[in-house]
Amino acid sequence: MKIKQLSLFLMVLLVITGFMSCDLNSSDEASLAIIGEWDTGYVWDGVTYESKIVLTETVFQNYSGGELLYSAKIVSFENSGWNGGESGEGEHGYIVIQFDNNKYMVLRWENFIAGTSMDYSEGYNFVTEEYFDTPEDAIVGATEATGFFGGFSSTTKL
Repeated sequence: MKIKQLSLFLMVLLVITGFMSCDLNSSDEASLAIIGEWDTGYVWDGVTYESKIVLTETVFQNYSGGELLYSAKIVSFENSGWNGGESGEGEHGYIVIQFDNNKYMVLRWENFIAGTSMDYSEGYNFVTEEYFDTPEDAIVGATEATGFFGGFSSTTKL
């Protein structure tokens, strides 16, 4: 009787281990498309400004002149469309980030070429200086139509 119980236990353990090792989330959305370091530097009035953004699966960081300006947690993303029913050019998507003060904002990209370049924009409303209380509010409210996206910066992968 004990051998049957041990055999049954080992079979159940094997099945559970097999399920735990399966990649049940194997869609294109399993990974953020724009992970990496991106050069966002620019020249204005003859002066070169060095800046970059860094994205991992969970963190967004913005640097200027080698100094970290801010870091935020990535709470959701979409690799194949924009929020708010708006549409971008070429391969485009968005991420929702959460700041330390538990406020949320949307960042977008378009014309994405894997491993090479993209156009990038951080949502910000200069008139209202508004951020959002929930990720869902940011997805609905941070749109070009509501004044959050006025232009994009060309970036290259570092």
